[in-house]
Amino acid sequence: MTMNSYINKPYRSFAILVGLLLIAFLLMEGWLYSVKPSSVHNKDVYQTSLDKATQTFRDTETELLDGSRQLAERLEARLQTGVSRQSLFEALQSFDYIGGVTLFRDSAPQIWSGFSFPEYPDRIPADGEPFVDVRKQNNVILMLCRIAFSIEGESGPVRYNLITTRRIEQKNALPIGRDKEYSLLTGTNPTLKYPVELSFFEPFPTAQLEYRVLSTASSDSVGIAYAPPGKFNISAADWQQDAWFWRSMFSTFAFALLFIFFYLWFERRVGWQALFFQVGILFVGWLFFSLLAIPDQWLLHFPGSNQQTNRLFSSLVRKSVFVFLIALTLSRHLWKMQDKTNCTELFRTLIFSGLFGFINVLAITAGISHVYRYLAGSEIQLFDLQIFPSLPILISYLSIGLLLFSIGYALTSMGYFLLKT
Repeated sequence: MTMNSYINKPYRSFAILVGLLLIAFLLMEGWLYSVKPSSVHNKDVYQTSLDKATQTFRDTETELLDGSRQLAERLEARLQTGVSRQSLFEALQSFDYIGGVTLFRDSAPQIWSGFSFPEYPDRIPADGEPFVDVRKQNNVILMLCRIAFSIEGESGPVRYNLITTRRIEQKNALPIGRDKEYSLLTGTNPTLKYPVELSFFEPFPTAQLEYRVLSTASSDSVGIAYAPPGKFNISAADWQQDAWFWRSMFSTFAFALLFIFFYLWFERRVGWQALFFQVGILFVGWLFFSLLAIPDQWLLHFPGSNQQTNRLFSSLVRKSVFVFLIALTLSRHLWKMQDKTNCTELFRTLIFSGLFGFINVLAITAGISHVYRYLAGSEIQLFDLQIFPSLPILISYLSIGLLLFSIGYALTSMGYFLLKT
């Protein structure tokens, strides 16, 4: 169906649109309730989250072990050719997913990077088999891997031990270091439906808990992953926040479609009637998006910015879009209207000229004032000289330009109409 057929059959088109929105709403609600935490299915949620956490631990061990073997082969090949320490250190650069590396010659460190060990760790078997364990270094819990290999020297074989590490957990007691905290589960698998915690060097919780034993290739038990009780309220709160986000997006999308539909519906009318109805619909839409703070919550949030910056940015984008749509509507109708007045109506001409001048002053003053408030109150640094500006800066410049252009375009269309009539 073409656009004209939708316009000529508005009631049928309206019924189709409402039906499609209703179906989409039911599908969205069904999906939301399918993932809603429920106390009836607590055990299944526990077990699923624990299984995912255990698998994440195993995947981390496999990735560390495979990467350590590859790195050991590369270092062994270079040591056999007698290269410098700088060349050995360069071999580490392609293994940045390994958190820390220390290469020992017997027990003397040769090169190191990241979470390294100044001394050879204790409690590591003397045999040459790959060894994986969990260790604690200060406030960091690490997964440790040892790969041993030998190089023929002048007086016989020389033993090398490659120690690699991956962070499992890092906690900081001081508030200044909270941004450096890390957890393996939140860092790699944020889709757990129930919060899971890891325990390695702490006493086992006394409460009856669902848990899984964590093991490595070298040890049957290095810790546990357990589901602490009373955390369903956190999962429910996260679900409510996600549900609000998707419902707000759907509501905004649905209202936008309805506004567009009624805007196109009045294309069937002509003259002043069409102009007033369409401009009125745009003002109602502007008022709707301004009064409801929904778009401000998810339109675009900048890391480190405050609520005032987000509000000013949303207001600027919203105002520039609606002013442009209003200016476009005015120009489409005013430029097509024919002369229906005569030159003897001097009083009407003076009234409209005075009104047009007042609108000019009001619109230009309001536009410049809004741009000034945005520049003064926003934390977005628009005057930073950058070859490639960041997305917030780029959108801000485009919105300011669109707003000022739209005001000028609307005033030009109104001025042309008054001169013509």
